[in-house]
Amino acid sequence: MPWRLHPSLAAYVGAGEGVHDAVAIAALVTSQCWESMRMSKSLLEMASEIVAAQARHAPMSPEHISSGVKKVFAILQQLQALEAGMPGASENEGTGKLSPLDSIQRNRVICLECHKEFKLLSNRHLALHGMNSREYKLKYGLPLRQALSAKSLTLARRKIAKEKGLGEKLVAHRRQKT
Repeated sequence: MPWRLHPSLAAYVGAGEGVHDAVAIAALVTSQCWESMRMSKSLLEMASEIVAAQARHAPMSPEHISSGVKKVFAILQQLQALEAGMPGASENEGTGKLSPLDSIQRNRVICLECHKEFKLLSNRHLALHGMNSREYKLKYGLPLRQALSAKSLTLARRKIAKEKGLGEKLVAHRRQKT
């Protein structure tokens, strides 16, 4: 794979006046990380600019630059997750796991299998993971009566059911059956 200069460092390396060789190495490491890990472009740009600034002020070996870009990028990812309000970003940093009860939030439900966000975890989605809602709840220790929908959606459905009198209709229907 040919090495390409990352756009965020092109100005630094192109300047040539007093720019340390470490900046060029940081650009190469950054472009390699970009290609191999498919990192977020804006975070990668920030990480590369931070390491390039460090390299301009203090001599750094290629290994230090490479590990520096990776470490700064990881820290920026964690900060972005905290900023976005991702649950468990700070409390479960190294594990990457989300507690089952924390996965059901006000405006979203996070699937504990694939970590995607939904308003509702349907049986159709859970079938992609080879399970139904009962198996999912048993696997993750959720109460069987727990709705696999966002809390706002559950409250809206509850409100509509009360307005339509569905609870009373259900009781009346069950009495007729017996």
